[in-house]
Amino acid sequence: MKKGDIWISAVLYIGIGIVILVVILSASMPLIRKARDENVISQTRQVMLELDDNIRTVIGEGAGSQRVFSVEIGRGELFINDLNNSISWSLETNAEVAEAGSVVHFGNLDLLNLKQAEGFLVTLSLSYNNTADIINVENKIKGRSDLVIFNNESMPGKLPKIKISSK
Repeated sequence: MKKGDIWISAVLYIGIGIVILVVILSASMPLIRKARDENVISQTRQVMLELDDNIRTVIGEGAGSQRVFSVEIGRGELFINDLNNSISWSLETNAEVAEAGSVVHFGNLDLLNLKQAEGFLVTLSLSYNNTADIINVENKIKGRSDLVIFNNESMPGKLPKIKISSK
């Protein structure tokens, strides 16, 4: 055996090892991304349910009631829509968390999973129609924010006016 044969074998083994690692990583990355997105959706679902609980507490306590709620939106976008009295969060993902086109109810929270050309659009939404008149300062919330939930006005026979703003 020649001296160079050992080095050639070592280089070949290292090359084969690198190729195997690349194949394993490229096959597992979509699974890792899917698991990460499912985790983000689950955490955001919990945050939305807590936000709903705070809003309903402020509604129940009457005019002048106020709560500060810390929210962190790492991925996706949180929208407060005062035109249709709703709060929604959306994320584009490859994770199919529910059957495409179906709505899943978690108490007052609805999860909608829409099929897109590439992947899915997952939307979590809270509706306050016939419950409250939502007034907001910012339409879109991203990142870390302290939301002030304030019962601006409660009159018998009328929907309470709930103002949501960033601190």
